[in-house]
Amino acid sequence: YCEVIGRTVQFRMQDGTVFERACSLDEVWSQLEPFESFLRPHRAYIVNMDYIQTMSYKTITLLDGAEIPLPRGKYAELKDKYLEYVFSRKQVLL
Repeated sequence: YCEVIGRTVQFRMQDGTVFERACSLDEVWSQLEPFESFLRPHRAYIVNMDYIQTMSYKTITLLDGAEIPLPRGKYAELKDKYLEYVFSRKQVLL
């Protein structure tokens, strides 16, 4: 996932590696938005939906245990986007 801290975007990899780049999250989002696996749940975060473990009204929990806060009132919209993504990739077993 990506997180903006001040004027730096941190790219956090699954293995714990962190890369930093001095730019805005809007710049990163403009490059990642065309790819269907990315979601921007919060103004300070971008998440790769392939690594979402759970989603609740307040947070998205990733496979590595990181928790991404969800803004109030955004849960339904984000849940719908996530479910559409996983069903389109046939990743859900009922």
